[in-house]
Amino acid sequence: MNGRGLRWKSLFDPESVAVIGASNTPGKIGMILFSTIVAGGFKGNVYPVNPNAESVLGFKAYASIRQVPEDVELVVITVPAKHVVWSVRECAEKGVDWCVVITAGFKEAGGEGERMQEELVRICDESGIGLVGPNCMGVYSASSNLHALMNPLFPRKGVVSIISQSGTIGMMLMDSLSQRGSGVARFVSSGNEAQVKLADYLEFFAHDPETKVVVAFVEGVRDGRKFMEAARKVTREKPFICLKGGRTEAGTKAARSHTASIAGSLQVFKAAARQTGIILASDCEELTDLAVAFSLSPLPEGQKVGIVTGGGGWGVLTADACEEQGLEVAKLPQSVIEKISSRAPHYWSHGNPVDLVASMNRELYAWCYDILLEEGGVDVLIVENMAYDVSGGVKRIVGSEESAEAFMDVLRRSIVEDVAGVMKKHCKPVLVVAREEKLLRMMAEAGVPAFTSPMRAAKCIARMVEYQTFKRGDGGAICLRGDGAGLEAGNGMVGVDVISPEKAAEFFRGAYTAIDGVWFMSVEEKYGLDRAAELDARVWSVFAKILAKRIMRDFNIKGDGLDTLVRTIALRWRMEGWRFEVPVCMNDEAVMVVRTCPWLEALRKAGREHVVPMMCGEICDVVYRNWAETVNPKITLERTSRMGYGAPFCDFKYTIKKE
Repeated sequence: MNGRGLRWKSLFDPESVAVIGASNTPGKIGMILFSTIVAGGFKGNVYPVNPNAESVLGFKAYASIRQVPEDVELVVITVPAKHVVWSVRECAEKGVDWCVVITAGFKEAGGEGERMQEELVRICDESGIGLVGPNCMGVYSASSNLHALMNPLFPRKGVVSIISQSGTIGMMLMDSLSQRGSGVARFVSSGNEAQVKLADYLEFFAHDPETKVVVAFVEGVRDGRKFMEAARKVTREKPFICLKGGRTEAGTKAARSHTASIAGSLQVFKAAARQTGIILASDCEELTDLAVAFSLSPLPEGQKVGIVTGGGGWGVLTADACEEQGLEVAKLPQSVIEKISSRAPHYWSHGNPVDLVASMNRELYAWCYDILLEEGGVDVLIVENMAYDVSGGVKRIVGSEESAEAFMDVLRRSIVEDVAGVMKKHCKPVLVVAREEKLLRMMAEAGVPAFTSPMRAAKCIARMVEYQTFKRGDGGAICLRGDGAGLEAGNGMVGVDVISPEKAAEFFRGAYTAIDGVWFMSVEEKYGLDRAAELDARVWSVFAKILAKRIMRDFNIKGDGLDTLVRTIALRWRMEGWRFEVPVCMNDEAVMVVRTCPWLEALRKAGREHVVPMMCGEICDVVYRNWAETVNPKITLERTSRMGYGAPFCDFKYTIKKE
């Protein structure tokens, strides 16, 4: 039970379920839902409630929920909207723990429907019933074989739990995850969320041992602060992947009529996601990709990627995709290059990507996987196989469909076994890129994360690296001094003077949301454009120190040579189109490039473009000198180029003072 007093076990692991509106009539929701529960092998007792039937699908029917002789923990309601209030009232008298209302026609319909929904909430609150919906598609739980779903879907069991404000999107996700080799632990179609909200489900999933990854489709957030608090609880323990609907004016209108959601500002939602560590997806395909990657792979320890391919062009595209996503295509040690050269054809690529140039030696590929993960200094491996389907060509050559398919199956199976084996041996992420459908299905059956394009795989790796970085925290006790007015970030105030390490980490992980304009616009509205820019710069100076302290801590950097940072620092703080880079050179020099600024566009649009070079120059000097001094007092900074609008923001050359 949580703070609301909800008995979650009765929702996801009930000992008994009743369906009010269960029916023998084919095509009726009551018939489909009841038969799905039965066919799914629910472990508890099942009771159909229908005053017009003696039995439903061979089960004794009851005229009222009150007539069921045993206690009932969960009731699913499919009767017309005008009968739902009465049904829930009877559930309250029976002492039911949860009601799942499938029926639509409530707040989303307006008028009388809105009044009926208010009455449902009142009854449930007074009686202690948890209410899912109304206007939803049901719930699923792998641990109890509960398939209380509006459509006959029987997903593969897994570790992903889904909350969806759209039943259709949720069902599609369950189906997609099952086909991709992942699977589902829990699913709830939250519908109108009349009583139990998105945040309530999140709080449960944060501590649910059956759930390793949380996925949500969100049309609107009704209580932003509670949502962020719940999201933090999840992301501290496990990945939380989210797709936001209602991103446009048309989508917002659709959300309001669909589930009575208020879609809210996309920018504010993105800011909340960054602050709380939520991983955002751009569409259903990316949402599925991310859920597959996070559920089937361990988190990478770093961002160095190894690539093994049989086709040079594919390797090139994969390297591009990795770089574009802020990943590092690892430089292979000379010892590894020499070792691969001892077995590979002399014309192999002699670097990363490891292009074996269409070699058909499967043992060579498997050996290369092992070498890269063991000795290549890579954190993640991308394996590319079967860019196209050759089964038809093989059949034409051998003259027998049966022989051709037998040959292809042996080939596919060997590829799958090689990848699965190296994943198990090294406990590092290994992602497959392939196009041949049967190979993809076999990868799914073996629980290997597989994707149809290099970019889809690279995006997943990048989000996994970012989440791992988020979980590790920002560290370092920081003092932020100001004029006592505080800095406004999103919904709350971040105090000045002294900030604890925990608060500093929380703030700079995402509460600093000027990147998409949320923080900046709120400060600009209160203080004006010039003051907002000044406060923005003050935050930046502290932000730079946090980055430096984090670098020093994470990589145990000591001494005064920048060359000690070579192995470790390629820090990219990626937010929208903005990118902050700290590349470090081999010798005693480093170049830092910042390509854009949070408030640059705002100044330009306000007709203040002429102040940008001067203002940015002054601020950059302060920010980056602070960074350099924090890393090493002996570092001196020299501006190597002037900043102009549309050009790289600022270039600085750092040198070590010689003794």
